[in-house]
Amino acid sequence: MIMAPVRRAATVLSRHSNADESAGEASGGSLPWASGPLIHTRYRPIRDSVPHYLLSLGYLHNETINIFSHLIPATMALFAKTGWRDQLIVVFYLLTSSVCFSTSALYHTFLCHSEQYRDFLVLMDYAVILLQIVGSFVSGIIILSSLLSFVVLNPKLQSKRWRSVRVCSFVATCFSAFAPIIHAAAIFPFNQLNQQAGLRYYYIEGALVLTGTLHYISHFPESCRPGAFDIWGFAPAVSYLCCSVRRCSLIWNHSRFKWNYENPRRSSHAS
Repeated sequence: MIMAPVRRAATVLSRHSNADESAGEASGGSLPWASGPLIHTRYRPIRDSVPHYLLSLGYLHNETINIFSHLIPATMALFAKTGWRDQLIVVFYLLTSSVCFSTSALYHTFLCHSEQYRDFLVLMDYAVILLQIVGSFVSGIIILSSLLSFVVLNPKLQSKRWRSVRVCSFVATCFSAFAPIIHAAAIFPFNQLNQQAGLRYYYIEGALVLTGTLHYISHFPESCRPGAFDIWGFAPAVSYLCCSVRRCSLIWNHSRFKWNYENPRRSSHAS
């Protein structure tokens, strides 16, 4: 039963075999779950082989950027340098970041293995994104993430028709984190908040979220020149890079907390 979809997909691929396939590549039209009409080439052919897709990490294809834009931040999160007191607070965030990016890298690595692998890993990808959001700010976000999980994990909402709804649900949940930031910005001067909490990094995060989301939804720039951005610069790759830079900036921002211990606030009641 498990192999049936693989055999069907292999049959489709054999009908469309060409020079690209002989070179270890497949055209978008030969793959049942290709990215769409805007990405034409550099797809990996369907093979029921885990080692084959692990070896694909060593050559260039249209998932290379997506894979490594997740693998690198996953590694960085494991080696983030913060004080032990901050580690107690941020360790869950760092752990969920590593799990999130590692799972996403697995999804993009084994995307072409079989339809079963693809369907299972895409749901796992959504699930670990939810986990990572919870790890970013635990509290009321648990309720929002529960509602979000209904949208992104519901089998009835997995078609391309609901793509924008899934993306906007993720973005809306992430931007709910800006409520306490806006509150703090209204109370404290910018310089103080930036010094003690790295406010500018949160502004950078918001800009990167918007940039990545707009690219992902609009399919820019490949929508302007289909086939011209099959490896470099296509919308999902830009979106994932924005996400990776965003996470790296937050990991870097954790070092800002050290300033609070080196410059403790004095009590207003001190004599």
